[in-house]
Amino acid sequence: FGTATITVTVTDDGGIANAGTNQVSINFDVVINPVNDVPTITDITISVDENSIDGVEVGTMIFNDVDSNNLSFSITSGNTNDAFSISNTRLISVNMGSELNNENIASYDRISKVEDDAVIPLSTEANVTITVNDINDAPIDIVVGVYESVIFINDPTPAGAFLRTIRAVDEDF
Repeated sequence: FGTATITVTVTDDGGIANAGTNQVSINFDVVINPVNDVPTITDITISVDENSIDGVEVGTMIFNDVDSNNLSFSITSGNTNDAFSISNTRLISVNMGSELNNENIASYDRISKVEDDAVIPLSTEANVTITVNDINDAPIDIVVGVYESVIFINDPTPAGAFLRTIRAVDEDF
């Protein structure tokens, strides 16, 4: 944007007047007004470990705004249970770490938006895929029997005799 000065000159053969040529020139300015350009944002794929604590930084949105407007970032869809947040510094963080469980949701396909603060704001969206890395979870329970927490055996009981089935509960399986 800015101003450009343009000169237009017209010449004809003029016949016999003015030594055979007639010429006139005029200068004028062209003012180019700036317009608001749409900011751009790039699709990204990132990952985070399941059970990460709230506030863990996951990634950063990549953007460009040729107008250097103030920008705001938001998540417009795909953020199941508010698992993630995005700041106006374009940083993606864990918002609800308790929701990050690979056995329940292995990947979040979100849409993030960047919007400028022009008089008529412009925005664009990008796909953000966040893969939840499966981490080995510790077993969460041991099941001995339906009603029994004590196992009774007769004396003598031979070595290797079957006593009871004991089952461990592990979210990974």
